[in-house]
This record gives sequence, structure tokens and C-alpha cells, in this order.
Amino acid sequence: MSVKKVELEIQALLDGTLSEEGFARLQQQMASDPEVRQLYYRYVRLHQSLEMSYGGARDVLSVGEARRQRLQARYRRVAAWAAVAVLLIAAVALRSVYLGPEERLAYRVAPGGLLEVQHPAGSRAGATELEKGSKLEILQGTVELELGSGVMGWIDGPAEIEVVDAGLVKMPYGSGRFHVSDGAEGFTVETDEVRAVDLGTEFGVVAWADRPDELHVFSGRVAYEMESGAASGEVVGGQGVRFLDDGVVMMDAVDAEFKQGLPDSLRYAHWSFDGGRPVGTLATEENIHHWMENGGGQTLVDGVEGSALALGSDGAGALMTNWRGIGGDAPRSVAFWVKLPSAAQRRVDGTSVLLAWGRQQPHMSSTRSINSKWSVHLDHSEKRVPTLNVSFGGVWYHCPRVMLEDDQWHHVAIVYRGGVTGSEIPEVDVYYDGRIAPTYYSFYKDIEVDLSDDGRVVIDTESFSPLRIGGGMVNQSPFDVTTHQGGSRFTGDTHFTGWIDELFIIEGVIDKYDVWQMMNDHRYQPAEREGR
Repeated sequence: MSVKKVELEIQALLDGTLSEEGFARLQQQMASDPEVRQLYYRYVRLHQSLEMSYGGARDVLSVGEARRQRLQARYRRVAAWAAVAVLLIAAVALRSVYLGPEERLAYRVAPGGLLEVQHPAGSRAGATELEKGSKLEILQGTVELELGSGVMGWIDGPAEIEVVDAGLVKMPYGSGRFHVSDGAEGFTVETDEVRAVDLGTEFGVVAWADRPDELHVFSGRVAYEMESGAASGEVVGGQGVRFLDDGVVMMDAVDAEFKQGLPDSLRYAHWSFDGGRPVGTLATEENIHHWMENGGGQTLVDGVEGSALALGSDGAGALMTNWRGIGGDAPRSVAFWVKLPSAAQRRVDGTSVLLAWGRQQPHMSSTRSINSKWSVHLDHSEKRVPTLNVSFGGVWYHCPRVMLEDDQWHHVAIVYRGGVTGSEIPEVDVYYDGRIAPTYYSFYKDIEVDLSDDGRVVIDTESFSPLRIGGGMVNQSPFDVTTHQGGSRFTGDTHFTGWIDELFIIEGVIDKYDVWQMMNDHRYQPAEREGR
């Protein structure tokens, strides 16, 4: 195919007019030709830049994805003080706006970040500006703040920040690190539980929804006062303090828990199955390691890129890990290549698990369904092909059009948006060979679905059974990730027979461009795609 034809098909793809035949042809070109991939990435960057520059006076700044635009519309809140809402996905340039002669505010968003910015009523701030009373709701990723005359902050989502002025920030929930230069002493961070006043230092604050808040001082001094009046005092470098209902508990400061600077991506783990442990920020920071269930070595075969993990044929069982997974209703994404035997070797019933973590709840033992797991598996039947299923426990999505039983490699990516959308049911996207596949929501008809007070399905993935690749979860005693003991009762014969390659697990929501990068280039580097 000529370069001109490739350019035309990329333009049609970005405009949403590319045919199915054209999409398949372009995907094949991208998979086989690095120059086509680079051409595609250049067009994506240009496409995004044009949207940002010439999109007009819109409330929503999009990266060009129609589905994201629909989600962004659902984020907007009608409130007396809310004049504009902006969703930012991926990295954007540093934005500066003057709050006063000496009150300069600037912020940047790390690649993969997702946030909403709201201004008070009567604000004259533009769609990308901040001023006194502005709020940032960081849904995922990291945001860098520059406040006043020498205060820098790095906030990890999910978090909420209100800029009262250049010297005072309110953080009802979230995790933030702050560096205060000489001359900016007195900078203050307030949570719902505590007021922390800088005395010339670098410190971190954690405001939990379900645990006591914490203050960590890395250098210098910070004064604190609990909102309840239960305690006040001063903390010096190397010390930390946890705030309880009736006072405080002193501890060592934990520097490594707080980011300084912007990461290149969301936290992720990548299993290439080419030997060695998984890589990526999530794998490193969580010290993830793995071993075969029955104590033997991994069976490796030729994969899409290098080696792939073969499961089910040699009795070695599943690939076990020490990682507890992504818990609660936090957003998450997984992507992998998978290959199944042909129909002649079809399993006629039951379930085979590709990957899973959390707690398996026996649904017949209760009248209320508990969505305490995260499982990607196949449902088998003698009368139909294996059906991909994404299950939370009491509710799930099945994907009958994801055809895997043909002895060929296929790429699958699954995105759960977590509490981000505010939808009454969990929102899941499934990509099959790079395209969105139809999904169908289901639940147990004879069991009441667990709902929150505002009518949403409750998703609460538990830290019970660690991630297993190619097999189901522990359903009785928890597994001890330190001793590798316990948890010997797994959920029936759920072992997967087939091949898995290039597995990614990401803490957050990814878009179709991320999916295509993982599918074609076997890596997750949104900063590279976004031109940083």
C-alpha cells in the first residue's frame, strides 16, 4: 500500500469513517510495518493538537475519541457555583494563570491522567485556567501543581483539591506531596481531619475515606492541628503522624509512598513471558513475583512477541502471584494476546479462567450478591463456542461475538471505568483485535443485587485471593503471599487450556490508542504516543 493510501486510511479512522475492510487492512499494515505505526502516531498527535487548538469555546477538551466525549458529557454537574467543567486525558502543556501579583498557579497532568476542573459562579477563567475557589477532581493519574512563590505539589488520584488561595489548599481526599521553598513558609494543607502548616519543608499528606489521615515530613518542620481539637503539635523531618479520633500515633515518614515529578504513564505491570519477573511501575513498586501452581517451571512456546505461556496441557496448573490486585471499585484495564485450541478440542462445560483476583462468593449461599472479585474467563458449553465473560461476582458482562476458538492469536483488552462515570451499573469496554466488541450485562435472577444508597451496583473487589493467571481463585482461607501457604481450596476445575502472551494490567482507564499500542508494539507508553 502506498504512503498516500495509508495516510488516507488513518485520516478516515480518526474521522470515524473507515470501513471494516479498511480497518483490517490498516491494522495489518501497522502490525507489520514500524514506519506505518510511526506515521499513525504522528497523525494522532496532530489530530489531538488540532482539536485542542481549534475546538472553539467548548467546555470539554477531548483527545478525539467519541466514546470519551460521551463520557465527558456525563461528568458535567449542574451546580450553583459550577460554570465550566474540563476533562483532560493524557498530558497537556503547562497552564499558567495569575491569581494576583504574586500568586501564580500552574498545573500539568501526567500521561493517562483524568481530571475535572470546576470554577466558582461568576468566574472569568477560561476552560483551562484556575483561580481562587477552583476545584480539581483527579479521577486517575498524577497532577503537578505550582502554587505561589515557590510551592510545588504532586497529587495522586483519586483526589479532590480546592485552591482557596496560593497559600492554602484543601484536600478532602487524596494523596499529595508538597515542596515549599524558602520564603513560602506558612503554606497550608487542610483535610477534613487535620490542618498542616508548613514551617519550611517538604512533606506528604494522605486523606483517606476509610482510614485515619496521615502526615509525613521528609525535611524541615510542619505544625499540625486536628479539626476535632484532639491534638496539635509539630513534626520534624523523618517523622510521620497518624490522626485517630482521640489523638495521634507517631511513626516513621515513608518517602517512597509519595511521587515527586510526573510519571510517564499510569502504574502498570507487564508479563512478556520471555523469562524473568513482570516489569513496569506497578510490578516494581508492588514487588510482584510469580511461580507455577504445582511447583514446576513455566511451559513456554513461540508467542506473538518472543515466548508465550502455555497452560493446561502439562498439569503444571495456573501461574500464581503474590499480588492482591486492584481493589474496591477502582478503575482497571487488562490487555493480552490469547490463543485457544480448535473446536475439535473443545471443553463441553464449566469455566476456564484467564486471570482473576479477589474473593469468590458462592452465589447459592446468600440472597444478596456480593461483587467482590475481578475475573476474566470463558464459559463453556457443548452447544456453543466458548464465551468471554468479565465478572465482578454477582454481575457480569458476556461477549458472544469475541470468537477465540480457531487456533489463532487474538488480542483482547478490557477496561472497567470504576466509580468514574457515576453509572448505576459497572461500565466495561471490551476490545477484540483492536475494536470495541458488543457486551451484554447479566446478573443472577434469583438473588438481589447489592446496591448503594443512591441505587448504584456496588463493586468492592476484595484483597483475598491474589492474581492467578490461568486458574480460578481461593474460595476459603486467604492465601498468605509471604509464605505461599494456605488458600488450598480453589474454585473447582477452572484451569485454562491455551496460550497467553504480552499481558498488561493497568491501574486506571485506557483508551483505544493505548490498546492499539499494546497490540501492535507490545508496550504501554502513552507519553511516547502523546509526544512528550
